[in-house]
Amino acid sequence: MQVAVAGRTVQPNFFESFGDYKDGLFEKQIEGRRVFFVGKYKTEQEAIKHLSKIRRTGHSDAFLVHFDKGKKSNLNKIGSN
Repeated sequence: MQVAVAGRTVQPNFFESFGDYKDGLFEKQIEGRRVFFVGKYKTEQEAIKHLSKIRRTGHSDAFLVHFDKGKKSNLNKIGSN
């Protein structure tokens, strides 16, 4: 799930704000921006379960995205309601 888009730098507490999910954070450069994601899920149902948990950490803008062969292929916000 995509959890944040950031500029060049992020505050040190940014990573801590993800609680138990911080170890699963990964970053990709997309169109010159730092985009942060967390988790790799096999099913959409599993991802939706974790989406509600990550939103409770204060990241209410988090949403699910789909990757195909390492590239973000679905730009629609799955589970964004």
